[in-house]
Formats: sequence, C-alpha cells, structure tokens
Amino acid sequence: MPARYRFFPEHECLYLRFEDPFLFGQADEMVKSFTSDPEFKRTRTLVFDLARLSNIKIDVTRSAEKAMQLGPNFPMSGGQIIVLAPTETGQSLAELLRGLWANFPHIEYQVFGAEEDLFDHLGIGPEYWNRITGEFDDTAG
Repeated sequence: MPARYRFFPEHECLYLRFEDPFLFGQADEMVKSFTSDPEFKRTRTLVFDLARLSNIKIDVTRSAEKAMQLGPNFPMSGGQIIVLAPTETGQSLAELLRGLWANFPHIEYQVFGAEEDLFDHLGIGPEYWNRITGEFDDTAG
C-alpha cells in the first residue's frame, strides 16, 4: 500500500507515510479510516513522511478537499503538521501542501529536510522514530 498511518497517542501524533506510487487526493479510504478512529480527536500533530516518494502525482482539487475535511478536526487552540521532506520531490510536494493548509491559521505547518531536525522539534529520539518507521519496513508495500 502506498500510504499507511499509525497513531502514537503518547505524543498526540498521527504518522502518515507516503510511498510510490501514490496519487495525492485519491486517499479517500485512508482519510475515512483515520478520521473515524476515536484517537484522531486527540491528535494534535500530523507527521507526513514524504522521504520515500520519488515522483509526484497529485489531484489538487481532491487534495484540497482532504485538507478541508481534516482542518476543522484540529483543536482551535492549535495543532501542527510536520512534513519530513529530505528530497527535492518531497520538498516540492511539501510546498504545494503548504498552500492547501493556508486556510487554517491555527495549524502550524513546518517542513524538515532532515530526520534529526524533526526529532528535535517533536522532542523524540532516533530510537522512537525507528520504532515508528520500522513497523512499516517489515510489511509488504
């Protein structure tokens, strides 16, 4: 599967990992699944991991619709979207996504090019990150 997610309630975090081939805007089932999970209501941080994308296919209209579905679910006191984008492809997509989230000023949007900077921002260590990402490494894509 080219997109997977997992909640990490101890950090009020939802980790989303995107891989090739993935068409942004066509993630209806995934969005429906995680937004219907009770844990989503306690989520204050979304982590988009774009490190494994090598090309971009995006349906801008449907991607904007997804942002409009998710944005109101963040607490009005604020939330954050953190994007790991170490590649040029990931950085390009991260900037496009930034525009989709501009309608939600209560949501902080940050892009990190290195895992270490993301660790510092989230207050986690590499061991925790390896636990998060490693769960997907052993599964068929």
